[in-house]
Amino acid sequence: MVYESFINGCWQNAENPTECGAREFLSRVPCFIYIPVTMCHNKYINALTRWEVCRMNVTEAIRKRRSIRKYQEGANIPQEDLDQILEAAMMAPSARNTRPWEFVVVENREVLNKFPDIQPYTRMMHTASLAILVCGRPDLQQDGNIFWPQDCGAAIENMLLQALELGYGTCWCGLYPAEERVRGFQELLDVESIPMAAVAVGVPAEEPQARGFYDKSRVKYIR
Repeated sequence: MVYESFINGCWQNAENPTECGAREFLSRVPCFIYIPVTMCHNKYINALTRWEVCRMNVTEAIRKRRSIRKYQEGANIPQEDLDQILEAAMMAPSARNTRPWEFVVVENREVLNKFPDIQPYTRMMHTASLAILVCGRPDLQQDGNIFWPQDCGAAIENMLLQALELGYGTCWCGLYPAEERVRGFQELLDVESIPMAAVAVGVPAEEPQARGFYDKSRVKYIR
């Protein structure tokens, strides 16, 4: 096939065949063309899986986001990608720009395996590459400004969409306001801030169908 020949040529000329080839190929193809990964050779299928979504716009990202509960074990997330995800989180809006958050990145497998003991719906952590704990800092908001849960929620959604664009799957697992979960993760992570959510991040090993949809009955117009 024409595309397969073109892909092979990119890979032969790429210094890094697991990433540069995919990047070069996709930079030379119109963004509206979707390349099925099934037509690619195994040696670069994972790279294309990541790079085929690198031109995703906001509308596509919102509608393609899924809660992933099965991940490819042993997959590594480069620090560069992790920095982008965390930067996206910190670009979220916050009341009076107080930025009432902090983040704990957990890659230690022994610690990840303890998550379900505190929050039973975090079993996907057994295969996720890492978890990002989003913790609230209400001490940074004063004079009646107590909107840190909303601010942290905005940061989390930014993380989910940025991770998707980079080719990763995520799952948002709630902790706050369940007191036993909050206390459990404060002890596990040795933090004084308020653990609001644990976000699993990794390479997806499943492709669940969309569960979100537009429900017009939930909208009231005042015109």
